[in-house]
Amino acid sequence: MLRISIVILLLLSLLISGCSELEEVEFAVGIERKPDVQNLARRLQQPLQKLPEYNPNFRSRPDLRSHDLTAVDLADKLETLLNSSFNTVTKWPATMPDSFNPAYILDLNKNPGLQLRSLHQKGITGEGVSVAIIDYTLLVDHIEYKNNLKMYREVNYENAPAEFHGSSMASILAGHSLGVAPGVNLYYVAVRNMDIDSDKIIQNQNFTAQAIRGIIKLNETLSEADKIRVISLSQWWSPHTKGYKNMLKAMQEAKEKGIFVISCNLWQFNNSFHLYGLVKNALADPDSVDSYYPAPWEHWLAAINRNGHGDFYQQEFSAIESKKILMVPSAGIASAGAEHTEDYIFVPEVNWSNTIPYLAGLYALSCQVKPDITPELFWHTAYQTGTLKVIEIDERKYEARIVNPVELINSLGDQERSDCTEEVVISI
Repeated sequence: MLRISIVILLLLSLLISGCSELEEVEFAVGIERKPDVQNLARRLQQPLQKLPEYNPNFRSRPDLRSHDLTAVDLADKLETLLNSSFNTVTKWPATMPDSFNPAYILDLNKNPGLQLRSLHQKGITGEGVSVAIIDYTLLVDHIEYKNNLKMYREVNYENAPAEFHGSSMASILAGHSLGVAPGVNLYYVAVRNMDIDSDKIIQNQNFTAQAIRGIIKLNETLSEADKIRVISLSQWWSPHTKGYKNMLKAMQEAKEKGIFVISCNLWQFNNSFHLYGLVKNALADPDSVDSYYPAPWEHWLAAINRNGHGDFYQQEFSAIESKKILMVPSAGIASAGAEHTEDYIFVPEVNWSNTIPYLAGLYALSCQVKPDITPELFWHTAYQTGTLKVIEIDERKYEARIVNPVELINSLGDQERSDCTEEVVISI
């Protein structure tokens, strides 16, 4: 009987420890480690003999990154090529369709779009604003963001190489040639948000919650001017996810400290905040609002519908009556890759990840022109100044807004000037 009691106590102890929060981490300014390049070049050792098929009814698109296509006849494959991912390492045949120029497509789509560069030319770049990204390992010396990077730290990693996702997110937010806010101070935490054993991979958001708390604690050591204002977090979590409640708690703690946590679960920060991805053709003008259209709802859900998360979000979305839906570019974007320090990738398919740093960049620009801005004021102003677009979801129509960065910043600048206006009394 005593032996059984001891076993039960041990099991309970393990259960409790498995649910408990991880120890606090302490971050400091500086580069902890420089991960090696991703090195997908092993794909080049097996040249493709035919082009993968493209089906417009599916969200996923052919992935040609770091592949050797020199033996493939691409003469009549324009539609597939325009809807495929590729990078600067991809090897192309000598003859290709006239309308497909990989270098041109990369250069065209480095433009963050929607007239953002006109703001940059006026000095509105997010200069002086500090932002954080929590993502996977980063190629810290990529030319797009190395000069912005103030900190690189890791949680639950050990000597892992860089991954393209981190480089892509960092460049969309802070890239010097393609970022929404190329002047920000960038603090980066690489988090492997999973448990890995020989049999399976289990998503574990406790590690991400640990990183959020580390950023909150780091902020206590920074001057008021240098404090991190927003965390870009291209991750999602559901009630069945390990660490779910801990994530909600950590996000609330950040909110109480004035940090805007922008994630795939953004509605859990404020239930009226909803993001939606815009799609555009690879050859369309990024600056023209007419180039963009809402992603099909089924593709938007498919982008996160792993382990039922898409279904969870759809239920949450339907249950919320008052929604302000902002739409930002999500597909047809060029960003930094991780094959080398001047690598770039083009991704045509819609995904949630791109919308997160894009929106975080807009918030950084807003912080520059109106330092006392709050997430609520930002969202309200972005919604009011955005371009109206009616979208249909599950046979219901919703009013959404395509963000208009120029009008957003102009409106916030007017508010700032109005707030600073004092009554002047002239004595005669």
